[in-house]
Amino acid sequence: MGLDVGADGNGTSGTMGSHVIGNKWDTYLDLLQADYSEGDALDALGLIRYCCRRMLMTHVDLIEKLLNYNTLERNVTDG
Repeated sequence: MGLDVGADGNGTSGTMGSHVIGNKWDTYLDLLQADYSEGDALDALGLIRYCCRRMLMTHVDLIEKLLNYNTLERNVTDG
C-alpha cells in the first residue's frame, strides 16, 4: 500500500484505487486553517471512502525538509 508520488511530492492516488487525491491536499489544509474539523474538511472535499480519507489524514508533508539535503552539493564540497 502507498501513494503514487507526483512531481510535487504529493501523493496522487492510492495503490488500491484509482481516485486522484493529491490535488486535494492544499484545499484540505486550507479547510483545516478555516477551523473545519478533519472529518468536515474531508466531507467538503467529497472524500467518503475511508481509504481516501486515510491518505490525507495520515500524509506527512516532508518535501520541504527533504529539499534541504542536496546530496550533489555535499559530494562536490567533500572532495
